[in-house]
Amino acid sequence: GRMGPDHRFTCLVPDLSTGEDPDDAFSKIPYEKGFYTLVYLELCVGGDEEFNPFFKAWLATKANMSVHTEEFKTAYLDYFNSKVDLPRRAVLESIDWNSWLHKPGLPPLFDDTSASLSPHANYDATLRDGVMRLASYFHHSDIMGIGTPPASAFVPGPEGDPSTWPGPLVVAFLTELSVHRASTPLHMNTLPLISSCVALSPRLDRNLEVQFLWLKLRLRAGDSSALDGTCALLRTCGRMKYVRPLFQT
Repeated sequence: GRMGPDHRFTCLVPDLSTGEDPDDAFSKIPYEKGFYTLVYLELCVGGDEEFNPFFKAWLATKANMSVHTEEFKTAYLDYFNSKVDLPRRAVLESIDWNSWLHKPGLPPLFDDTSASLSPHANYDATLRDGVMRLASYFHHSDIMGIGTPPASAFVPGPEGDPSTWPGPLVVAFLTELSVHRASTPLHMNTLPLISSCVALSPRLDRNLEVQFLWLKLRLRAGDSSALDGTCALLRTCGRMKYVRPLFQT
């Protein structure tokens, strides 16, 4: 089932000390919450120009090694406490590490006096809004699972033609559409319209994430022609991230 906002597996650093299977704690939370945390830490020291040299050096030093969150925290503070000015040093001292790393749910809402510390301050939402709009379009046009009218057409906005979107945007779109359709599968008639809209065919062989998400939507829609592709993926990919959801679907 889905994790609620208070589930301890929604902590960025989950506690597995009571013997849980690490596979049960796996989710996209480390990716999404971790991204948000890194953006916040970047803004705390003035932006990417200040943060990137540290982060690149950290990655180079720790390549091919197992590392612990506390190691990164210590390295971050040691590096920037010696480089930033006093106002920024005060910001570093105010970071609520426990909330960011060890509390469940969404990252903390911080109320720093500097507006530049808001992760949304310079965020261009054009591409995200396009992804959300396209997912909502296909969801609402097939709201009862009875198919999208063939004459319907999505009108691209400033995000551009979905058929030209890069892989990460297509992944975001399929992910959002999957959330919309968690209760009611898409109708079979809707599948080719989605495939044509985002030009899925040429993407499937070169993007495993797209292939995985698309197979899940097809299987849930009752598309038996997706079974061969699903079996082929399961025979060649052993990542639990893909294998478990496909078997469950």
